[in-house]
Amino acid sequence: MKRLFEDTRLLDKAAREKLELSDDVMMENAAAALQSHVKGGNVLIVCGSGDNGGDGYALARRLGDCVVWSVLPAKSPSCLRQKARAEKAGVPVFEGDVSALKGEFLRESSVGGVSAAADATVGDLDQQPWNKAGFSTIVDCIFGSGFHGEPSEPIARAIRFLNELDAFKLACDVPSCLSCAGADSRDDIFWADETVTMGALKKVLYAEYSKDYVGSVFCADLGVTSSLFEGLADSSCEADSGESKVAVSLVSQAAPSFMLLEESDFSAPRREKACVHKGTYGHGAVLTGEKEGAGIIAGKACFAYGAGLVTLVREAGEEQTKGATSFASCPPELMSSTRLPGNATAAALGMGLGRGAEAERNAEARLSQLAESSISCILDADIFYLRSLPEFLEKSCGKRELVLTPHPKEFLSLLRICGLFAEDVLQETQIKSPVSYVIKKREKLSAEFCAKYPGLVLLVKGASPLISVCKYGKIRHFVNPLGKNCLAKGGSGDVLSGLVCALLAQGYPALDAALQASLAHSLASRRITTDYGMTPQMLIEAVRYL
Repeated sequence: MKRLFEDTRLLDKAAREKLELSDDVMMENAAAALQSHVKGGNVLIVCGSGDNGGDGYALARRLGDCVVWSVLPAKSPSCLRQKARAEKAGVPVFEGDVSALKGEFLRESSVGGVSAAADATVGDLDQQPWNKAGFSTIVDCIFGSGFHGEPSEPIARAIRFLNELDAFKLACDVPSCLSCAGADSRDDIFWADETVTMGALKKVLYAEYSKDYVGSVFCADLGVTSSLFEGLADSSCEADSGESKVAVSLVSQAAPSFMLLEESDFSAPRREKACVHKGTYGHGAVLTGEKEGAGIIAGKACFAYGAGLVTLVREAGEEQTKGATSFASCPPELMSSTRLPGNATAAALGMGLGRGAEAERNAEARLSQLAESSISCILDADIFYLRSLPEFLEKSCGKRELVLTPHPKEFLSLLRICGLFAEDVLQETQIKSPVSYVIKKREKLSAEFCAKYPGLVLLVKGASPLISVCKYGKIRHFVNPLGKNCLAKGGSGDVLSGLVCALLAQGYPALDAALQASLAHSLASRRITTDYGMTPQMLIEAVRYL
């Protein structure tokens, strides 16, 4: 796992004060890291006014074969200093707007000869076709991680222009305006192929809406090892009395509660002992509903991922109401029953329950049945619309291992029935829909939910699932960035529920079950070569051989 930070400028400050690393040393290391990711010659480096722009000017001085486009005048001391050095080294610095830049580079075509648009007026250039192959790499050094709010129209126009260029795109620290990302795709956020982030990883790079903008993420050392740099957040708490109390306070605030999951964190439920039997590995019970296919998928995933026994628990009388062929649909490796097995070690409830009055009565009965036991549980899907669920959650705190796996719309419903969503909150933001608000604010909302129900594990599904828990009064978050977009198919969530149930049945604590099941789910998706044709069974088969 790697640590994620809200704002590493606090660590930069500590590095200057505790390690005596000057801004120049850190900036030269940042520029060197960027240089190693530049592809080809004839590079366009786009610089802003702060230290992010300073990184760009330092990079330009090291490259030589480049043009700097100054979209904002240099302001920070480091940026001013690096710009002056770049100019003394002969780096060309262009300070016009988008139209002027197009006019400048349309006049000389890299294909050969003078462009046909050379005689066009600057005002016409926005509408002219032009040579997009002039630069091999575009480096975004406009804003760093400290940018918030909305870009001005000139900056937004510049970013839209950069996104249109047919070139490799490299972002310094974070893609400019990334904090603006939301449900709707935006062309005024820099779309990077790669992001080189400085010093330590930032949370914003792994927010739910960030995945399409950041590309591949690399973390650059700024003159010391990443472990030493990140450790400043901890060692500052033990600072000597002679050191700056201000620096100690600021860095302590930077200590992260966020962790990034990596492929190396995955551990399959290996069987090491020889003298075992099927009961050794637990008994998972999947409580089905009106859409029994979802329960069957979860049951098959549970069995494939190591549970010794799996039973599909159908509603009493269901074989009569649905017909005699209903039970025949149960896969031969799974058992079926109308009662929760007495030896069940984990249960899964919610997938395929349905939303009507009859489905709610069924859900109430199932939830009451679980409430009488203390077995581990995974809750998913339609259960998050049940009004009696908060009472079950309150009684489960400290009594059972419990994992909840809502997608954003279900998480919104869960927050509402638990009294954690203010309906007038959208009036205070520019976010249009409640679901978009929940996704944008999922860290805050997840923390509030987990604080209300300590010990329960919440896994909010999405492009980069967020797993949260509150233990000993501290909120911990884990982000999983490893999944592929082939998972955006019906049944994928049911597979995840089955994987969690399998691990709970085998005795895993709730947090470990959620983390390992999420990793297995994501890593299995990476073994599937089709991005649109995946089926739940393909995912289950991939999980078997991780």
